[in-house]
Amino acid sequence: MNSPDKDKWTEAENKEHKPMVQDGVFQIVNKNDVISCDQKAIISTWTVKKKNNCTYCTYLAAIDFQQQEELFYDIVAIYPQ
Repeated sequence: MNSPDKDKWTEAENKEHKPMVQDGVFQIVNKNDVISCDQKAIISTWTVKKKNNCTYCTYLAAIDFQQQEELFYDIVAIYPQ
């Protein structure tokens, strides 16, 4: 990232990323690693936003078109009723 606020963005990214790693939300794999036939790697990207109060927010977003309901996620788990 080439930004004068690079350190603030990195700090915000780490704040979002560390708890997910600690909670086992996902498994990081190298794109050259071989995964089994019953698994699929989902590509993700960071979404960044600077809010009006100068807060730096980052979100890890899975690429939408690669996900299939019930195969990769459970809609009930995401939106409890």
